[in-house]
Amino acid sequence: MSDTEAPTATTTLYVSPIADPLMGGKLNARAMKLVKKAATTKCLRRGVPEVLKAIRKGQKGMILLAADVYPVDVIAHVPAYCEKNGIPYAYVPSRQALGTACQTKRAASVVLVIQPKDDSTYTKTYEQVLLLKNK
Repeated sequence: MSDTEAPTATTTLYVSPIADPLMGGKLNARAMKLVKKAATTKCLRRGVPEVLKAIRKGQKGMILLAADVYPVDVIAHVPAYCEKNGIPYAYVPSRQALGTACQTKRAASVVLVIQPKDDSTYTKTYEQVLLLKNK
């Protein structure tokens, strides 16, 4: 390293011990693209209370949870609730990135992407993410 180069600090995100299945790489990029498209069509529920309320009312879709939520108790009950209701879920590495994809300034710990209608703009992306997640 020369005198002109600045040392680069790499920060690693905290990953919760319960974060399984964790999306990474290409699958994470597709999931963020899906969230952005769903946010533009207002087919998104954000936050633990709003997501659980939507599930209770029978809305179907896919849940994305942030893996870097601390304390874990905030979202620890959501995966069990999803399995009980037959809703697919996965973890994404960053809650800040999840909040940005939702087109909000705040971080988001849980997001429900509502299952698209046949003519929706994000139907193809939704099916791709579900297919890749199930592999």
